[in-house]
Amino acid sequence: MYIPRPCASAYANLTQMDYFYGQHKKKYNFRNEPSYKTRAVNVFAQMDAEKEMVFQNGSTTERFAWLDNGTDLNSQTTVWVQTDEENLVGTQRTVIRGCDNMGKLLEINFYVNVTSNSAPEFTEDIQTQWNLNVGDTINYKLPPFKDPEGNDVGEVYINTMENQEFPPFINFTQMNTTKPALLMTPNNLRYQGRTYYFSVVLKEKNSDTMMNVYYMTVKILGDPVDEDDLRPPNKTEVNMTITSLNYKSQGQLKFSMDIQTGFFDPSNKTYFNELFYVYVRTVDKNDVPIRGIDFNVIDNRTVNFTVQLQNPYMYGLLNKKSDNLIFKCKNCSDEVSVGYLVLNATNQTLRLINQENATCQIRVGMQFDFRGKLLDFN
Repeated sequence: MYIPRPCASAYANLTQMDYFYGQHKKKYNFRNEPSYKTRAVNVFAQMDAEKEMVFQNGSTTERFAWLDNGTDLNSQTTVWVQTDEENLVGTQRTVIRGCDNMGKLLEINFYVNVTSNSAPEFTEDIQTQWNLNVGDTINYKLPPFKDPEGNDVGEVYINTMENQEFPPFINFTQMNTTKPALLMTPNNLRYQGRTYYFSVVLKEKNSDTMMNVYYMTVKILGDPVDEDDLRPPNKTEVNMTITSLNYKSQGQLKFSMDIQTGFFDPSNKTYFNELFYVYVRTVDKNDVPIRGIDFNVIDNRTVNFTVQLQNPYMYGLLNKKSDNLIFKCKNCSDEVSVGYLVLNATNQTLRLINQENATCQIRVGMQFDFRGKLLDFN
């Protein structure tokens, strides 16, 4: 049933605002607009607190444009706009309406010019297919990119694909710059004969929907290698786990059998650093090395540690995504070319938990590491 729009006892018009379809919500305060000061200010001042924003046909605009719910003067005259619906491209005629204390209808016409928008694009074709050999090192610089409308800057990141293992030998450098690059280093025989998939995402910085996704395929040539054939002969594997990591960056290492704990003595720190790479892998798959680590041996199976992180305040902020502290074996002899580490004369080796030679990892929660920081209360 059609209900005629009631006539307003007073109305005013506001200058329109511009918005690019698909971008994050945009704020517009009409308090200082000349069109507001001449007439709309009086109409708006008479509206009660129950004022609302609708399209001219009376339907709600709550998924497109809405009034700020703040109580200060600037918030009262602030409008927010956001949409991912392409059918709203064009000039949208909205109405801010309310009643005065006598129950008379008041209206302010507000126009939103929604401009078409598109995702940034590479200026050249991007290579999406790769055939590599174990031992190759490829540093592929992605082509330059630009935003067709010029209304935003682009950013690039790499992402996993559903139900596909992310290639552990790929790193992304120069994040969010105009010259990003992919570094591919398949240096482990375990990669041989396997095909990996991931994606490169190029998007507008101020949008969650304006993006182009490029699907990448990396094939490692050769025949697959049996995992058992890679194990060094006559070795006993030791499980190394991080059982805890608290908000003070203090954690504990546990081993599945007795080891020679002198390896963690302060006098052997140089040897430890030659054999291990300790770092944080962030949610966007960047590897950030630690500043340092100190050990305290409890017994032959337990070693406490305190780690100094580069950016402790940036970790553990997202519940659904993880930053991870990782211990990685980086220096391997010819005999143990796939990443095993001989701990002592009894031929003990550390078990690897993935194809990146990581021996253990743990999620980094929120950190409160104030070492080296001074608080100024002046």
